[in-house]
Amino acid sequence: MAAQPAADSFAGQILLSHPAMRHDAFCRTVVLLAAHSEKDGAMGVILNRPLRQTIGQGNPALAAAGLSRLPLYEGGPVEEKKLILAGWHWSGDGQNFHLHFGLSKERVLDIARSDPGIHLRAFLGHAGWSPKQLENELSNHAWVFAPMDSQLLGEYDGPDLWLALLGKYHPELRLLAEAPDSPDFN
Repeated sequence: MAAQPAADSFAGQILLSHPAMRHDAFCRTVVLLAAHSEKDGAMGVILNRPLRQTIGQGNPALAAAGLSRLPLYEGGPVEEKKLILAGWHWSGDGQNFHLHFGLSKERVLDIARSDPGIHLRAFLGHAGWSPKQLENELSNHAWVFAPMDSQLLGEYDGPDLWLALLGKYHPELRLLAEAPDSPDFN
């Protein structure tokens, strides 16, 4: 079971929505927190809502910039038209996670050339929490933490990623996660 990190900042952590959360914007989501502080709140992107298109298909102007093959994801309900470029990689034995967030087009191209193992994605929009909002949601059990898992992040996408992470790090929630949305279908 993944415990809540004991840190001043949750940046770089993974949030999994609790199976009981039915809010459309976050139902069955995996959120990568890119920034978090008590003073400013938190910001992240949803990792498991692929739009099933590349950035070149979504924005032809960026295709010419050499970014055409980047997968495009729904990043969250805040600023849904804003494009956010991000990348991550694991160093050493796969245990040390490094996040690059809010990258420029030029920086994405530089990183892609210098680090062939980097995972690059484009997101439309982001998730955001005002100061103390995330902490309140955590105390109300709307979210649970999971570590960055290079194997599962590479193997699963969409709702399957949420279910795989939840099952591995919070097996006590697996039965609830696999329940039908409506008890009528039980």
